[in-house]
Amino acid sequence: MQSKDRYELKGAVTTVRHRALELLEEMERLGFAADPALADAVAGMRGVVDALGALEAGRVTPPPVSQDAAIVLALASTAIPFATSVQDEAARWLRVLRLHGQVGVTLQALGMPEAPLETGTAGPPKETEERRPRDLDPVVEVTRMSRQLALRRNADVTGTVDVLFALLAVYGKTFDRALYARGTSREELLQCLAARAEAGAEGRAATA
Repeated sequence: MQSKDRYELKGAVTTVRHRALELLEEMERLGFAADPALADAVAGMRGVVDALGALEAGRVTPPPVSQDAAIVLALASTAIPFATSVQDEAARWLRVLRLHGQVGVTLQALGMPEAPLETGTAGPPKETEERRPRDLDPVVEVTRMSRQLALRRNADVTGTVDVLFALLAVYGKTFDRALYARGTSREELLQCLAARAEAGAEGRAATA
C-alpha cells in the first residue's frame, strides 16, 4: 500500500472511531448499558470503538498479560480441570477473579463472599448441569479472547477486566447465573467497574 493511501485510510479510521465513540457515549448517557435488552448493543459498539483504536494505533500483536491477570489465568488452569460441569467452571472462575486485580477489588466491594476454589460439588453433574467436551479447554479460550479484547481497545496490558469480558463471552448466561447466585449481576458489576474507573481517572486528573 502506498504511503498516501495508508495515510488517507488511517485518517478515515480515526474519523469513524471518533464518531463511534460519540455514539457510544450517547448510548451510555441514555442508559442503554443498564437495560439488559440493550446491553449487547452497547458491548458491540464498545468492541467497534476498541477495534478501530487498535487499527488507528497500528498495533498488530496482543499486549502482554498483567501480573494480576496472569495469576488469575494460572489459578484457573489448576482449578477448572476439576470442575464437574460448565456451571461449576463459572463458579470457580469467580472465586479466582475475586482475589486479584481491578475486577477482584470490585467484586469484593459488591460484597461477594470469600470461598475456597473447591465448590463441594464432587461427583457427576446434575441433570440440569452441562458438561464440557473433553477436547475443549476453556482456560485457553478465555486467555486467547482476553488478549484479543485488550488488543482491540489498544491497551498496554491484558488485565482482569479483559479476562472478565472474555468470560462473559465464553460462558454467557451461565456466568450471569453464577454472579446472581453470589448476590450481584452483570449490569451491577460493569456499572461498578465503570464508576471506579471514572473516579480513578478524575483523581489522576486532579493530581496532574
